[in-house]
Amino acid sequence: MARPIRADESRDSDRTSQKCIAPDRGIRWKADKMSGWKLSVNIGDSTVAAVVVVDNGETLDTVEFPAQPLPINDGTLSLRDALSGTTPDNQGVVIRACADALRAVAARVPAAPDRLVLTHPAGWGVAPLTVLRQAAAEAALPEPEFLAAPIAAARRVAADRAPGDTVAVLDFGHRAVDMLVVRRTAADFVAVGTVGSVHVDDAEPQEATVRRAAFELLATVTNAGLEPSQLAAVHVIGEGTIPATTPDVVRATLGVETRLAPDPAMAAVLGAAGPWPPVAAAPRRRSRLAGLVAIAAVVIVLVAGAGAYLATRPSRDTTAPATAASAATSGVPAVGVAAGVYVLTLADTVALPGSVTPIDPATNAARKPITVGSKPFAIVVTPDGKRAYVANTGVDTVTPIDLATGTTATPIKVGAAPDAFGMTPDGKTVYVSNAGASSVTPIDTTSNTPGKPIRTDEHPGVIAISPDGRTAYVANGGGVEDIGTVTPIDTATNTAGPSITVGSQPVAIVFTPDGRTAYVLSWTLGSVTPIDTATRTARPAIKLTGAVQPKVMTITPDGKTIYVTGDTSAAVMAIDTATNTARRPISVGSGPDAIAITPDGATAYVANYASNDVTPFNVVTGLARASIPIGMHPTFMAMTANGETLYVAGIGRDGSGIATVIDVRTGKAAAPISLPGTPVAIVVTPTGGPAPHATTAAPAATGAAATGQGGPGTICGPGGSFDGRATELVITTGTLTCQVAQEVLARYTSPSTPKQGSAGLAEFDGWQCGHQSVAQIDATGLVLGCGRADGSAAFVTRIATP
Repeated sequence: MARPIRADESRDSDRTSQKCIAPDRGIRWKADKMSGWKLSVNIGDSTVAAVVVVDNGETLDTVEFPAQPLPINDGTLSLRDALSGTTPDNQGVVIRACADALRAVAARVPAAPDRLVLTHPAGWGVAPLTVLRQAAAEAALPEPEFLAAPIAAARRVAADRAPGDTVAVLDFGHRAVDMLVVRRTAADFVAVGTVGSVHVDDAEPQEATVRRAAFELLATVTNAGLEPSQLAAVHVIGEGTIPATTPDVVRATLGVETRLAPDPAMAAVLGAAGPWPPVAAAPRRRSRLAGLVAIAAVVIVLVAGAGAYLATRPSRDTTAPATAASAATSGVPAVGVAAGVYVLTLADTVALPGSVTPIDPATNAARKPITVGSKPFAIVVTPDGKRAYVANTGVDTVTPIDLATGTTATPIKVGAAPDAFGMTPDGKTVYVSNAGASSVTPIDTTSNTPGKPIRTDEHPGVIAISPDGRTAYVANGGGVEDIGTVTPIDTATNTAGPSITVGSQPVAIVFTPDGRTAYVLSWTLGSVTPIDTATRTARPAIKLTGAVQPKVMTITPDGKTIYVTGDTSAAVMAIDTATNTARRPISVGSGPDAIAITPDGATAYVANYASNDVTPFNVVTGLARASIPIGMHPTFMAMTANGETLYVAGIGRDGSGIATVIDVRTGKAAAPISLPGTPVAIVVTPTGGPAPHATTAAPAATGAAATGQGGPGTICGPGGSFDGRATELVITTGTLTCQVAQEVLARYTSPSTPKQGSAGLAEFDGWQCGHQSVAQIDATGLVLGCGRADGSAAFVTRIATP
């Protein structure tokens, strides 16, 4: 990195000698040799970064210096935030600060630039652009041209698209995630529809932010008059932190190929600086030194993310037709639904709870979903197949489920943002990682009581339990830290040992059957680090040839081979555990994701999200068989204990959540099963699950009984109407009186209550409410939902049964 240039430094000496010196590199360019070079600059939340490039794209130098916050309204704002909120009272301060930043950037240029191109968030209006124009004049720079950041980024990441192709750009900033649909024309890219955005809340786990952004992108595409299937790709860029799971989450939500830009922080600035027909601009004024130096351009990028947007999850305005196998959500926990196969789904509206949909293995039909907490991200089943636990990231709880009756117990309060589980082999303890609290909470499954949180490194994620059950390995730093670690926890004492350094952003851990070695997958480095469990030391990392953003890892039952898939490859990487060396990749479909291996270890199945199929291959020979088309973008798979049936969950072409069943013996896929939301996990009980037994549900409380304290399943009378159909109010979580529930419903539906986003999100008196889209109401029967922010109580309104 070159020496930072301060805003108060002068370029007079450079002009006098007609030379530009690149500090730290000892490179000296003469001004008369500068033909074709450009200086691209990024003004971020806290820094101003620049890169010097020549016409062939070669980077010659970089520079970075702090962007000082501005004292405004008895507080401080970043330069970018100040621009987005300029008022007559602070306009002078903002103009001077922008002019100083432009002068500092221009100090890298050996003479006054001939062109000034300013890229900006697509949602900006006239006011901030006017301030930038005035700042450029004050800095004695040319009249600026303006280019929206998503358009500039598309020039960089989608330049090979044909006219008529449409892509979406998802831009991660430190304050917000912005998104825009753009279409390639013969001359350039043009915006389609309006800008979408979600606010980045530092207190919220990054995984939750990504999911909100994915749903907002879905709404942005719909609002542009398009179906997700009409997108050629989604491109992820930005200077903010981009979690490792972003491509997975976006792909699962939209069913569209999602790519992380090779240089996400610089995508817009390089796109603006690269060769392209210039955007329309006012006539440029010539520099006094134009005759002495070649034409130069200064490109200032103000990254997307400014503007005040409420963090909401939009409704998914996509068609989700009900079928005979549809999960008709009732809002009341079902009974007699121990089906052995369970799909965890995320609700499409932030205020609505998620659900677990049981699938009867005898008929492959979905049964009534079991309501859990909001934003459920993980599920685990006890070895005896009697209970399941769901991590509710939105309310910091874990929901226990009795699988024999389909009923839920009181949610267990754990740490902030629980998002992964590890279960001991005896099923007595389940460990949940609290990504937002840097801890792991042990839960006694016999009493459903949480133990004292165990401290880990920052951002714990995946948990793997050793085969003997004595040690839990917790991966830390997934999607956040540059240096990943693994924290070993003694399950007998629930104490953590010294952390083990592994590759950055660890996203998966597997053990060999003998427990002597644990393997940790690094998403960032594309490598696998073996750990000697006896000494708890890391061995040299195994580099995966051709791996790009690997995310899924599994091991064969005999422990001889490890398989890894990656986002952008079309092959499965293999590792020989005897030698810890990479084998030849196995060619499969496009975008390999989940992997499932038959219990006998003979055949592996790979879900290919981009090619909408599942590829089986022989584990011994590595030879793939014909792929099985399944008509959806598969992201999760689970194999029954007898190895005869493979369950697959993913996103249909219409954007709805679906599951399908593959008969392993025939290689045929059955008809799709509709799900009530976006699938985030699928599990199969160890025995495949008992057949559902005949049980009659007790009638829900109504009338006089419903006027008192109600629990899950209590019907509190009418809930209004929707499209001429009567609805009823049903308590789904916790205990509260029907009177309180009706009062909250009346407050939410009142025209005087402010609502935000396409989901109609409203927050008041500790409650959060939102409604579904018409398509989802038709598919699930749920109209709207309200829940307390602390997760203690919730209710929904549903279409009443005639």
